[in-house]
Amino acid sequence: MPALFSQSDIRVEGTLSSDLKYALENGLIYILAKTYGVRPIKVHAERIETFEFGGKAVGAGCSMGVDSLATIKQHYIDDNRYGHKITHLAIFNTCEFGFEDANEANKLFRYEYSRAAAFARETGLELLYVQSNVTSLLNRYGTGLYDTCTLVH
Repeated sequence: MPALFSQSDIRVEGTLSSDLKYALENGLIYILAKTYGVRPIKVHAERIETFEFGGKAVGAGCSMGVDSLATIKQHYIDDNRYGHKITHLAIFNTCEFGFEDANEANKLFRYEYSRAAAFARETGLELLYVQSNVTSLLNRYGTGLYDTCTLVH
């Protein structure tokens, strides 16, 4: 915050991962700068390292809300110089659509899925979906963290 408010770029004496630099400049610093009405600052390092994990796909949630649409704009529509261009969209039904009335929750999920599927067709991106019953198995006891944890392989 001091660097942001004094409008001083951050300098790292050492190595910084390209992913961390990207997340700082395009996430945290950008959001804080917009919030406080200042110019975003940059992060510089002696060395920037890129770690290759062999992934061939980049996914993004597609709830059709402001956050997911902003992510899609930034990482699919706009020029993406960081190599994180979206290849897949995803929608998850892991209790986000309700848990008290399963029929209503499924009805809402089907509606939201149809909206995301139409958007995916328009963009030409593949849409993945996940339905999980972890909350019904555990009767929602202590599942807060697990409701939104999903792995797509």
